[in-house]
Amino acid sequence: MAIALQPLARADQIVLKNGRTLSGEVAAEDDQSVTLEVVGAGITFTQRVKKSQIAKWDRPAQVGPAYVQIPVFGEIGADCTTATMKAALDAAREAKPKYIVLVIDSGGGSVQEMVKIIELLDQASKDIEIVAYVQHAYSAAAVIAMSRPRIYLKPDASIGAAVPYKMSAKGPADLEAKFRSPIEAEFRRVATHAGHPELLVRGMLELDLPIVLSQETGKPSLSTSGAGKIIKSKGQILTLTADEAAECGLAQTAADIDAIGKSLTGGSWHEASHRAWNIAAAMTEQHRRETAKQQATARVRPQWNALEAQLAGLTAKYSALQAEADKLTASTTSELHQIDSDYKDAVAQAAKLPDAKSATARAAEVRNTLIRKARENYQKKAAALTAEADSTRVQIEQLREREKQLLATLPAD
Repeated sequence: MAIALQPLARADQIVLKNGRTLSGEVAAEDDQSVTLEVVGAGITFTQRVKKSQIAKWDRPAQVGPAYVQIPVFGEIGADCTTATMKAALDAAREAKPKYIVLVIDSGGGSVQEMVKIIELLDQASKDIEIVAYVQHAYSAAAVIAMSRPRIYLKPDASIGAAVPYKMSAKGPADLEAKFRSPIEAEFRRVATHAGHPELLVRGMLELDLPIVLSQETGKPSLSTSGAGKIIKSKGQILTLTADEAAECGLAQTAADIDAIGKSLTGGSWHEASHRAWNIAAAMTEQHRRETAKQQATARVRPQWNALEAQLAGLTAKYSALQAEADKLTASTTSELHQIDSDYKDAVAQAAKLPDAKSATARAAEVRNTLIRKARENYQKKAAALTAEADSTRVQIEQLREREKQLLATLPAD
């Protein structure tokens, strides 16, 4: 599930005297210049513009109370983390809004991370009202939504299915009762603390719990038996549509963000800043890139390790061949020196003989024969070593090229 940066539909628009148009959020302003925070191609950057260069400056109307949106998208604990939420909440506080809207589209995730995120939301809600706006919220994401007293659902939204589970080699698996019980208790505590009916969160957790909806003095009433509309039968896990959630009193439906503003304020409101959304989206995207690279690295690691092992063996072989070639050269050089030394001794002895000339010629012939044989032996062995070394070097280069190809398959940073 990709997280798109929130479109800057209500951003400041600055038209420069050279005809260029800039759209973004004012990050800083003084008498001489204005600094815009601009989002482009998924990247947030700042641009400082001198006021003397500005031909026209259109600022979005700021009617009614201010709000800030924060995305809760993807997997809790992976795409949406405690660190992401903290950074987004810190950025939201800087804009001093009256409301924060959690835009939720998540299938759930880590219960531990969910608890930490809710703690952050509870702390922030002491100063700012935080409401949930749900597209899809299941499992841990459903509990995050139900931790907010006010929940809004898009008309085609759904919420529920909060059964805790653990991941196994074969996929999701039931938790043992001793582990499930405290988690379910936490889910119930969170929902009831926010003022939502305990039976609803129990219905999202417990398979064998029936739930009946009736009306008492014009208000929805939930029970496990009696007359009324059965919204959950035994053997089912509760997941509510937007209309069902509204009928149960859990949430209201809202077609868009302005509809939430009208419900909360009775009129218009304005978005104070996009920075919280952009920061959360950027952190999530960075985490996804890192995760994708880690997963890709894990996939190629066995092949990489095999190539490295082959390279180590071939490199050692190449070094051994080079050492053997050096040893052959040294041995042949020594042999040639010895032949020359023996020749000189033979010439000295020949000079003492009556037939010195013939003896000297025989010594030279022996020398030349020995030198020829030594060189032939050297050339033969050296050629074999060179051929083997060249073949080994080619194999090394091929393996290194395969490593480069493996690295090219990894996602870019």
